[in-house]
Amino acid sequence: MPARDAGERPLVVVAEDDRDVQGLVTMGLEAEGCDVLAAGDGRQALDLTAANDVDLLILDLVMPSVGGLDVLRELRRRGDRRPPVLVLTARTDADVAAACRQLGAAAYLTKPFRLCDVRDQVRKLLGRVR
Repeated sequence: MPARDAGERPLVVVAEDDRDVQGLVTMGLEAEGCDVLAAGDGRQALDLTAANDVDLLILDLVMPSVGGLDVLRELRRRGDRRPPVLVLTARTDADVAAACRQLGAAAYLTKPFRLCDVRDQVRKLLGRVR
């Protein structure tokens, strides 16, 4: 995993199969000074987090091939506590949110979402609270 120099822009992976949501979140993150790698499914998200020094993973739960819960399970199976994970999903059931937290998700936001709420969580998780 290539390390980044101190002072570099935070690197965020956005794992989202909806291109409109992915684009909106990417735009918001870039406005916050982040570099973004996009993943259309959980397998791509796992590959990107393994190959890069990722500061944050934004993760949808319902995606083709490998879903978000499986991504969380795999990250924890690997022993990865980094990157922190912000779940951004349409799943509003409390048991799913609890399962995500048990698997190590740092934050959980539901769709529809406000971009300002995503950006606030990103700042918090990256330690850049304004």
